[in-house]
Amino acid sequence: MVGSRGPWNSRQQAGERDRMTKRSSITTTLLLAIIPGVAIYWFTQGLPNWLSKTTSVEPASSQSFEGRVIDANTQRLLSGARVVLQLGNVTANDTTDSEGRYLFVTVQLATPVAANIEVDAQGYQVYSLNFDSSAPEPLQDILMEFQPPAPTPGEGSGVPRNPRPLQPKATVAEAPVRPRPQSTTASKSAPALPPVRATSLATSVPYTKRQVTTAVRIGPSK
Repeated sequence: MVGSRGPWNSRQQAGERDRMTKRSSITTTLLLAIIPGVAIYWFTQGLPNWLSKTTSVEPASSQSFEGRVIDANTQRLLSGARVVLQLGNVTANDTTDSEGRYLFVTVQLATPVAANIEVDAQGYQVYSLNFDSSAPEPLQDILMEFQPPAPTPGEGSGVPRNPRPLQPKATVAEAPVRPRPQSTTASKSAPALPPVRATSLATSVPYTKRQVTTAVRIGPSK
């Protein structure tokens, strides 16, 4: 009985070894087929996406408002103009650079809101524009008109340049009036506009977006 079992056990063990060898071969073949595919996907899709997420300057929810300020008469870029952007109840200020550019970047703007942009420049009329903050395109070039000089007295008002002097009236002696005390509080006045400088012709300078690091950020601080 013992002798009859020996060959059978040998054949059974040999068959088991063959099956294990086949399984190992199949597993190795599958791994050799999968690993190159995973590597190709990582270097063509996964790695670029990961790098774009880690190196992006602004989050996906950011939005920029940008444009240029130009003299309407000479078509030259205006450097030093004050630009005020109002989004709902939030207000931010920027100053145009040497190419007349301004740039605001909003972070995590929840919903589109009514917006207003206002530009002040010394010697120019105030520019104001209402727009929808959900507009994805940059704002158009802002053309500034000269501020007309104030009319001199007597011009265009029907008043003669040299009116006839009135005859002095007889004066009656009056009791001296005590001078009123002067207030020591300084009167509030509007802040002075910054001086502007006309630079190159707008048509000779192709528009390029300002560096994001120089933008005025609107939103929660990081």
